[in-house]
Amino acid sequence: MSFHAFVDLSFSTTEHFSMNSLAHDDLLPSSFRTRIYISTTTSQEHPYHHSEQLFQLLCQFQKITSQNIAQRLENENTQRLRLLVRVKRRGYDELRKLPEYSDDRQVVWMAVRSFPQALQFASIRLKSDREIVLQAVTTNGCAIEFAKGEAAKDREIFEMALKTFDKAVDYLNVELGHFREIVLKCVDKKGMSLKYACEEFRKDREIVRKALKQDGNALQFVSNELKNEREMIELAVNTSGEAIQFVENEEFLNDKQIILLALKSNPKALEFVPPTFSNDREFVQIAVSKCGSCFKFASKQLRDDFEMVQYAVQSDAIPGTNFHRYSYHSPTHPSTAFKFASERLRKDPQMVEIACLANDDAYQYADPSVTRNNKTLLLKMIEKFKHCYFLSEEERLLWSQDREIAIQAAQYGVTQLISPKFRYDRNFVAEVCKKSHYFLSNFTYSTHFNQEFWLFILQETNDYQIYYYIPNELKKDTQFISTALRICPSVIYIYSDSRYDELKHCVEMSRETLRNTLKFGTKGLELASNLEVRKDRALMLEACQHYLRALSLADESLTSDKEFLIQTFKTTRVYDRQAMSYIPDSLRNDREFVMQMVQANSMLLEFLPPEFCNDREIVLKAMKSCPNGSSFKFASVSLRKDREIIEIALTKSISNIDHVPEDIRDEIRNNFNSTTSTPSNNITSAATQWSLRYLNDEKRKQRDLVLKNISLNPLSLQYADDSLKNDKEVVMEAVKRNGTSLMYASNELKRDRQVAILACSSKGNGFRYVDPIFRTDREVVTIAVSNFGGSLELVEKEFGNDFEIVMKAVSNYGLALQFASEELQSNIEIVRAAIQQDPQALQFASECFKNINTKSLN
Repeated sequence: MSFHAFVDLSFSTTEHFSMNSLAHDDLLPSSFRTRIYISTTTSQEHPYHHSEQLFQLLCQFQKITSQNIAQRLENENTQRLRLLVRVKRRGYDELRKLPEYSDDRQVVWMAVRSFPQALQFASIRLKSDREIVLQAVTTNGCAIEFAKGEAAKDREIFEMALKTFDKAVDYLNVELGHFREIVLKCVDKKGMSLKYACEEFRKDREIVRKALKQDGNALQFVSNELKNEREMIELAVNTSGEAIQFVENEEFLNDKQIILLALKSNPKALEFVPPTFSNDREFVQIAVSKCGSCFKFASKQLRDDFEMVQYAVQSDAIPGTNFHRYSYHSPTHPSTAFKFASERLRKDPQMVEIACLANDDAYQYADPSVTRNNKTLLLKMIEKFKHCYFLSEEERLLWSQDREIAIQAAQYGVTQLISPKFRYDRNFVAEVCKKSHYFLSNFTYSTHFNQEFWLFILQETNDYQIYYYIPNELKKDTQFISTALRICPSVIYIYSDSRYDELKHCVEMSRETLRNTLKFGTKGLELASNLEVRKDRALMLEACQHYLRALSLADESLTSDKEFLIQTFKTTRVYDRQAMSYIPDSLRNDREFVMQMVQANSMLLEFLPPEFCNDREIVLKAMKSCPNGSSFKFASVSLRKDREIIEIALTKSISNIDHVPEDIRDEIRNNFNSTTSTPSNNITSAATQWSLRYLNDEKRKQRDLVLKNISLNPLSLQYADDSLKNDKEVVMEAVKRNGTSLMYASNELKRDRQVAILACSSKGNGFRYVDPIFRTDREVVTIAVSNFGGSLELVEKEFGNDFEIVMKAVSNYGLALQFASEELQSNIEIVRAAIQQDPQALQFASECFKNINTKSLN
């Protein structure tokens, strides 16, 4: 292009190329814009003036512009690429933050590929875009929720969504209801999808059956033809009882079998049944037994019937006596049946009591004339429900002034019914604490009561657990401790804690007080300030009989006294591995003294130095004085090979044979199985009475020999030949002496009633091994639990709720309370009997007894 042509073109096309605009273009450097501005200003009147200079400027402009446009395009492409990358990585958040891109197909496509839920932020146009929606549901069917227009009606899109998202059935529509496969899949997942099926499919038996099997309420969308078929109606009400409301045929509405199916499926179906059935006692009972609130659908006549209302409120009872409910209308008990009883019965005192003790909600529906000032009813309700949330604020305030109510409330932790005037009355507190010390945990007494108050409570309750609630400063007051121990010696338990070591030798206590604390541990000796008591021979001997550790606290004059030590160990069972460490070294190494000690208590052999355990004379003394020869196992290895010692050990108990060296055991076994009838040595002779364990198979078949062994050790039945384990006389001889031996009898004899009764009445736990058929036999069960209460664990559940059987069980084995029903674990007579037999049984009692002083149950 020539210079003149270029200039003419430039100035003639001002709408595309204005020199003035160039002079202000930000793309050009500022110095260049200035030069153009000057040139254009001077040449406005003379276009060709300074033309050469202007041409050069324009050439430079063309070059700069080309570079800047390319750079701008490059920047725009880079920014979009970055946007697409962000959308791919975080499509959900990015599209939500950038609504301006909601109609950008490329951006939305990229977003839903990675995050199908991002479809919700797309524009309506793109939510109707088949390709985009298909891409979204392919990744996750939940995106079907956001499909619009034709995309929501597209078969392929819906089927794809259904593959990965079961709830896609919720988005079925009429257009898709014309495809049989889709309808079949949908009704299989959600019966009510039949609503969108076309008329043809509502007549399709396969589709209808699937729909009704999934949800009986789909009956409302079934064709009239199928709705009148018995099979379809039974299927519907069996799945959803309330579907009875969609039955139009009078014949089926009055069919007892169909109504019964409906009520068993859903008791609320009572609302839709004909009056004939809502006035029928049998059908109403079926409904209210499952849901008390269904009683409102019963006829007026039945709601005024005493027996019917009683059945309804008892069916609506809160499960268990320990059930605490802090708000009305819980999900499992939306309302009480008593609410729908007639006005006459809601004024009946007897009915009100029955209803209120079944369900605390009934209290608010009872007529105020019955509940007002009814102390007896309130006491019973507090005992059962252990709360007072059924009372109004006004009633709580009124009843809290009643002492009897306050005591009952305090016993069960119902603090809202305890007036402040009772909380700080020491006589009231003492009376409550006799039954339950837990009451003290509800209030702070440290600032209201002094030593006198706490000592009074201790004296009245004689319960050391009260001490846990006493302020710490009093617990460290030596004068207070001295008085407390005199009143309640078991308080010494508290001072076993190392936190009170600083009180050693600081507490003044009389000899009698100290003596009373000895059965609770040695801490009393440590706290006593009078060290002279440690020289008291009788007192220290008594202390050692309770806890051998007391010997470590005895005065040196006693620990050096041989006669005292021998007398101590003679009357004490040795469990303390440090027993010998309490004796001075001079005596510990005195052979004559040690011999006297093991003669007094053979179990000391376990704690003697090795040289004494290898001393034949000492070991013989121990063996002869040991009732069952169990000290044999503490003898040295060499002495356990000594035939005289072995003979003594085996004569006393064959169980000691486990500690006899292997070679001698083999000798005994060989002698037992020899053809000679007379034992070859004294060791074998000593073990002959227990020999069944080591006899060969041939001799285990000898009936007389087996009977002789069983008469001495019934559990040796396990080594008898199988033929004798099926011999009734042999087995009865064994179980007569120990019922546990029944475990080795044949299965046939375990099913023998005579054998089973004998096993259950003998010592041991024979009931565990009887045939399971006897676990439902009341006579056998009664004999078993009378002999050993722990057998209650094995009986059928019904016996765990039988008062007589459970009472017999806990009377001889308190811990059997754990196998009783919840109802009997809340029965005060059962709990009292269990705790009297074993105080540890309290842990298995109902919650209402957990914080009660066990003395109050005796």
